[in-house]
Amino acid sequence: MCSLDQWLTVDNEFYVPVSFKNEGFIHLSTADELVETYLRYFQGTDGLLCLEISISVDDTRLVFEPVEGRESEMPHFYGKIPKNNVNQLFRIYDENDAQKIADQHSEFQE
Repeated sequence: MCSLDQWLTVDNEFYVPVSFKNEGFIHLSTADELVETYLRYFQGTDGLLCLEISISVDDTRLVFEPVEGRESEMPHFYGKIPKNNVNQLFRIYDENDAQKIADQHSEFQE
């Protein structure tokens, strides 16, 4: 997830959030974790987008790691994400929107 402003101001070829410079990876969420991520970090954010991203599970830059306060390991991507790997953008206005997106995409996970 990111703000609309961040999406519009980042590199035209790659999605690279501001936190990448300091952390060296991009925080991702699976459909199962989407609502919790929204509630923890983004609730009340205006102009919020959810990015549907295609990354192969075989990509060695995709690492599932423990995160304090989370029950399951969370996906981190150690690289810039090419914008052509972003399949869709969804607007999120509230928890219900996050839940609808999670429900629609849970079928794509193993």
